[in-house]
Amino acid sequence: MDSTTNTAGYYSREDLRNVLRQLWNQYSLWTRFYIVSKTAGLDDLEVVTNRLYEVPIDFYNVLKIYYNNNSALEFENLLREQITYIIQIIDDINAGQSTVTAEDNWKKNADRISLLLSQLNPYWDYKTLQNLFYNYLNMTEDEAQKRYTRQYASDVYQYTFIEYYSLMIADYMWNGIVNQFYREE
Repeated sequence: MDSTTNTAGYYSREDLRNVLRQLWNQYSLWTRFYIVSKTAGLDDLEVVTNRLYEVPIDFYNVLKIYYNNNSALEFENLLREQITYIIQIIDDINAGQSTVTAEDNWKKNADRISLLLSQLNPYWDYKTLQNLFYNYLNMTEDEAQKRYTRQYASDVYQYTFIEYYSLMIADYMWNGIVNQFYREE
């Protein structure tokens, strides 16, 4: 039993970790589904896209418990923008077009997410977050390229790294929230 929370309404430490891991995993998973559906021209693209855009709402619902509503909403909006940019990159790859503009927008948005989070929590370092997000973003673009060029084994292998990074991001956020809000009794 976890009795270390100091405010009613918070998740237990274990539940918070599981929820954050689930959310980051869903972000990477639904992005992967988008890559596969777009590249294969599947009829589920609209459904997959809609589900991918629900992930920021799920994050908002967790973050608003710990941070003010405006900050949680800002994160939701920035993550939604991030999804828009990754969709643009994937679409550009599938159209054989340059991804430079979308990549630049993606990285600028990752910078804004890193800045927001580092301002919300003293245990979240801007440079660490930026590094995590940039690596995650680069791996996702690489995954889309591999899928597009039919390097399926490499594509699947790349997703393994993305999944691992999703868990790293989740655990980094979890650790920051625990250090900021949970006290030993």
